[in-house]
Amino acid sequence: MTQTMYFAVMTRDNPDAGDKRQKHYPEHRAHLDAQPDGLAIRISGPLLGENGKPVGSLLIIEAETIGQVRKYINSDPYIDAGVWSGFSVNAYDWRRGRPED
Repeated sequence: MTQTMYFAVMTRDNPDAGDKRQKHYPEHRAHLDAQPDGLAIRISGPLLGENGKPVGSLLIIEAETIGQVRKYINSDPYIDAGVWSGFSVNAYDWRRGRPED
């Protein structure tokens, strides 16, 4: 990778995402494992509601541009399957516990 930075991605689940999330998890996991050049997932996992069930996801991604991150998230199987209703991407200033620390 050339010059990179970190990005925080927060997704929101559709209200009926529970069964879809389980059904499409293998494809989603394969997508996370197949990271394109110039992009690395540093943290990923579901965000949980008060009932302990997923309500979205959080990913910390290292990439060269925010455009790369948006393109990668838009190609996730959870988007096409209707698990995620949307997402936001923001630059992230990771201060503690970074992989290089």
